[in-house]
Amino acid sequence: MTIATNDRIEKFGAQASVDDGSTSAIASGAFSVAADIAAWTNTDDAPMAALVLRCQWATVTGVANRAVNVYVRLLNIQGTNDPVSPGVNRFGTYLGSFTIYAASANTDYYFDARVELPNMQSGQEYEFYLENQSGQTISAGWALWVTPVTDGPK
Repeated sequence: MTIATNDRIEKFGAQASVDDGSTSAIASGAFSVAADIAAWTNTDDAPMAALVLRCQWATVTGVANRAVNVYVRLLNIQGTNDPVSPGVNRFGTYLGSFTIYAASANTDYYFDARVELPNMQSGQEYEFYLENQSGQTISAGWALWVTPVTDGPK
């Protein structure tokens, strides 16, 4: 099948890293911390995003069929005022999950997720947070990338 002119297709923006490059370990049941996150601005005003997580575990017993959840904190929602950061006492805005499959210890694994972005304004700024529900500690050095996604005519 040939995609014709004006057929609806997905369009992808530039992928950006949204971690600080020196991320700390995330215990099972815990959230990543704000110090591990770099703010990302949705300059394309995209309604969706493709997320990629790279992580590993020193111990992998019980991680299969578990999840790492993704939450977002929208910045500057009223002037320069921000909501509270997600954590065990306040989850914030849930975006989606990375489903974890059987893994080997101390090996990099890559997981993908497609999410809808909750834009409150043009050029919305975000902080992404991970909630580790894998059953084991995610080792330090994980990385998270976001690619804005939209659709339109070819």
